[in-house]
Amino acid sequence: MGVLLKAKKEGIITSVKDNIDAIRNNGFYISDTVIQMALKQAGECNNQ
Repeated sequence: MGVLLKAKKEGIITSVKDNIDAIRNNGFYISDTVIQMALKQAGECNNQ
């Protein structure tokens, strides 16, 4: 998650959520809690 957050901060990616979805769709498990924490840090969480 740290790499995705840094990439967004540096403008390399525009969406952490889209990249997390792609990772999960390729068979990697990421807990919902970790995802929510990352999205909150990225400013992409609706439940702030």
